[in-house]
Amino acid sequence: MPIKHTPQALTTGDYTVMLPALPDFGIMRPLYFDHDIIIERKGSLEELSSNLTKDRERLKDEFTRAAGVKTFFVIEGASLDDILSHRYQTDLSEKSFFASLLTFQQRYDLNTAFISKSRAGALIYSILYYHVRNYLIKGEI
Repeated sequence: MPIKHTPQALTTGDYTVMLPALPDFGIMRPLYFDHDIIIERKGSLEELSSNLTKDRERLKDEFTRAAGVKTFFVIEGASLDDILSHRYQTDLSEKSFFASLLTFQQRYDLNTAFISKSRAGALIYSILYYHVRNYLIKGEI
């Protein structure tokens, strides 16, 4: 998505949102949402498989740090059917892959979305946009 942004390291997740100060709208300082919402993106089932096996402890630590933060797990270019049909290039069995993914979803309260690579940017943008929109509608500034 062609959106003006400022890259910044996050303690957890790959994406979040910051709303800059907009004094004309009553927003007197930048609003950071990294303690409210994060998105963890995986570019393939191979990457996800590796994270659920070789990097499992690191992934667990990351999601533990995100406790209390609305967390979205966006998996690009794949579907749940791809996992169940073993349409990925790792030795992780379908049953173990599926069980690990569901375990992480339950344990860390993840909202998981499978999406094509071409639409992933739009999904990430929309998740963050509607989070900020609802925050502003509630009048929490």
